[in-house]
Amino acid sequence: MSKTEDKVKYSPDGRVKGLLYSLILIQIVTAVVMLINLKGTRLVPSKYYGIAVSAEVIFALLVIVIKRNKFLAVISALLSVVIIVVNCVGIYYIYKTNDTINKITNKSVEVTNTVQVFVLNDNKADDIKDALDYKFVAAKKDAEDSIDKVIENIKKEYEKDINVKNEEDFIKAIDSLYNEEYDALIINKAYIDILDGIDGYSDFDKRTKCIYTYIVKEEEETTTEEATTKKPKKPFNITKDTFNVYISGIDVEGDVSVKSRSDVNIIASVNPKKHRILLLSTPRDFYVPLSISGGSKDKLTHAGLYGVNVSKDTLAMLYDINIRYYVRMNFTGFRNIVNALGGIDVYSEYSFSSKGHYYQQGYNKLDGEAALWFARERKTFSSGDNQRGKNQMEVIKAVIDKAQSSAILSNYTQLLDSVSNCMETNMSSDEIAKLVNMQTNSKAKWKVVNYSVTGSGSSQYTYTVPGMRAYVMIPDMNTVETAKDMLKKLKKGKKLTQN
Repeated sequence: MSKTEDKVKYSPDGRVKGLLYSLILIQIVTAVVMLINLKGTRLVPSKYYGIAVSAEVIFALLVIVIKRNKFLAVISALLSVVIIVVNCVGIYYIYKTNDTINKITNKSVEVTNTVQVFVLNDNKADDIKDALDYKFVAAKKDAEDSIDKVIENIKKEYEKDINVKNEEDFIKAIDSLYNEEYDALIINKAYIDILDGIDGYSDFDKRTKCIYTYIVKEEEETTTEEATTKKPKKPFNITKDTFNVYISGIDVEGDVSVKSRSDVNIIASVNPKKHRILLLSTPRDFYVPLSISGGSKDKLTHAGLYGVNVSKDTLAMLYDINIRYYVRMNFTGFRNIVNALGGIDVYSEYSFSSKGHYYQQGYNKLDGEAALWFARERKTFSSGDNQRGKNQMEVIKAVIDKAQSSAILSNYTQLLDSVSNCMETNMSSDEIAKLVNMQTNSKAKWKVVNYSVTGSGSSQYTYTVPGMRAYVMIPDMNTVETAKDMLKKLKKGKKLTQN
């Protein structure tokens, strides 16, 4: 057999060549799309991006070289298909990552106010259309725009004006319903949720029934400007300068944008140079001036009723620090995040049970539901909310530890979905990218130290519910001063010991 005949015998035919050229073209296109999107995320350090580019070029050349031989043509085609699949998976993961970051880092955070209409239980009205001729009282405290939108919607939907009296004091508005001075009450649900802690009003849900619910979406402007008592002396660098993050856990299920009390109030003080984090917990009932109250004191948890920035600024005032960022999360998403991580190992100071879950002293392997009730339980402990704050920080510490392991990759898309549906922050996507780059380059393990301020129980008047006493926690200022000292030490790069 001549060399010419041998070459023809072992060379791919026209159809095979056409297929290979098509696969190579698709491979190059998917590689270019993936690399462009990968560069756009800014999450990958330059050296790793260079490796990715080099790998794509090498694979493309390899496919082109081995396709020349008929026997290797099939291998060339299979290799090209594998590379195309890998590129497409990469594009999908990059898209999911970008989508999640964009969802949680919106500069204008959408706030959801749930406004409801209530009548007394024995009232014949079961729906708003049965009550259009009633006399309404509207509790407008810090919800005037939302209340007005609800009234306007009722008028528009039923083509009828309704008789509404405005009342700033929501307790007086409720009393006027109880006393039958008015037939129906229009009120923001966030204020209904705090009635369980007020004597004489904890049975509101038993005495009334809801006949109408309306969701009002509003924009709460947020900013990365520091809520501070001190102005920064130099430009801020998130990978070099110590910064504080307010972690707020709201006491509702579902939509994270719902305006609600903040049951979890933790400051994460981060020193990126030393890879150290101080988690500082403040009890929900801490009796402090709110940033908007003009010196009047209130429970810290009530600050969440006025927006996450009020909670953040109130804590900045308490500890005399800059709090640059916040992360807001609801209980529903918390469960999902823990499950997406495959569970977490949480340390418990005591053995106890809560909602059908048993926790032994020492480390416990917890799924999302068990971790949620571990973080929420307080009545079991003699120190109540003080111990709950410690347990919440142990959960956060466990999440940080698990997130540094390979477990974060096994359910990556599930984790992204969980985060995007339950979390919001004012940290920019660019700042998140810088932190990810820093961690990818250093691969450092973070040292996490917990501390909780404490206090003693009391009954006091509050800013949110004037004229009514409520349970509060009077701060132990010695623990507050200790917390301030720990925050200063972390900022200076000094080592902290677990108290």
